[in-house]
Amino acid sequence: MMSKSKAVEDKLRELLERSPEGGKLPSVRSLMKRWIVSQGLIDAAVRTLKEEGLLESFPGDGLYKVRASQSSAFSSYRIALLIPNYPSSHFRVLENALLKGISGAGFQFELIRYDYSRGAGEFIKNSMHFDGIVIMPEKQRMQAEYFYSLKQTGLPVFLLCMSLDEMDFDTVNIDNYHGGVLAADHLISLGHRKFAVLAGEPAGPIQTDRIEGFIARAAASGINDVIMLDAATPYGVSSMKTAYDLILQISKESLKFSGLFTVSDGVALGALSALHKNRISVPEALSIVSFDGSPESEFYTPALTTASQCPSLWEKAISDMLIARFSSASASTPLKTVIRPELIVRESTASKS
Repeated sequence: MMSKSKAVEDKLRELLERSPEGGKLPSVRSLMKRWIVSQGLIDAAVRTLKEEGLLESFPGDGLYKVRASQSSAFSSYRIALLIPNYPSSHFRVLENALLKGISGAGFQFELIRYDYSRGAGEFIKNSMHFDGIVIMPEKQRMQAEYFYSLKQTGLPVFLLCMSLDEMDFDTVNIDNYHGGVLAADHLISLGHRKFAVLAGEPAGPIQTDRIEGFIARAAASGINDVIMLDAATPYGVSSMKTAYDLILQISKESLKFSGLFTVSDGVALGALSALHKNRISVPEALSIVSFDGSPESEFYTPALTTASQCPSLWEKAISDMLIARFSSASASTPLKTVIRPELIVRESTASKS
């Protein structure tokens, strides 16, 4: 008799044959219910098909059928994707998009979450097993010698969310400043004139650019008294908790603003929870617009209006950049891509009554 593990593997193969290239498969949990089998049997079948190059998986996103193009000339190249393990919706939004882009271009990959408090220096010293590095630096700890060590690896290096004019790295960035402008524009169009900005993440270029864009657009409309709220989040601490604590305290009194811009979706979730606890209605009493476009923001209560980082554009940008860099040994000009965020309007904002 055919073993249970072989039967599950065959069923998964049949499912793959019926699926389009690059198509998403049902979740492991739904397959367990459909076939009435344990997670262990599903996991074993997934491992086998991944080893055969037929299936790929992305943390928190699910299973996908590998595209035929992925067995291309690039299939022998191994790319390291380095992302700090700091708890941030900014990193989570981009992680799967980048993995899909790297895999979709036909490259092998390994996701490495490095210790944000120590940086990726130790990995960089021992990166000889890879053919390229895609890295999202933890900016507060990245010194000039750190970038120099990246150059010394001799590998193609792709910097994310950072641009260094003095060094010829390939880069992909999000226009954080423009996202802040979009947030202010939206609140102004709804008739709001009293604003606050909730800075919930540790200070850094990403948060600063978002805030500056918002304040500049408000000032252009004659609004110069934007209230700054700083949750003073230390590194390694969840911004949801610090934002919750701050908003819980200040919302016990009458709010002096009707529009709130939060620098990340995680910060917005903390603020929403605190406002709910103090019985302040969103958006009736306060409109909130955020930045990140995390998938779960659609399911906040109320659903969150947010400037999306456009994950599909990140996926395409890193895919195109890897192909361009590894296709031409003579290419020397740094490749630069800047992604413009898009505002997703949901139920957390409304016209000022």
